[in-house]
Amino acid sequence: MKMENITIEIIGCFIWVTGETKQYKDSLKELKFFYHTTKKAWYLKPENYHRKSRKDYSFDEIRTMYGTTGEVKTKSKIKLDEVNA
Repeated sequence: MKMENITIEIIGCFIWVTGETKQYKDSLKELKFFYHTTKKAWYLKPENYHRKSRKDYSFDEIRTMYGTTGEVKTKSKIKLDEVNA
């Protein structure tokens, strides 16, 4: 799947997708991503993940707790599977 004008970031064991994602909504759902209404971002979590706390953390707090691979911003088309390469 190719996407333009999005940002992909791996934080801990989650993959977060932000930016102009509206046009990719159906494709992201097919890939089993969920939409986080508070953060206005799509995320993919491990199947065996269970939330331990009800507290809602900001992206900066999550980055501090779990680390990040950094953001991959797309100006041209990028395949989602290229992010892990």
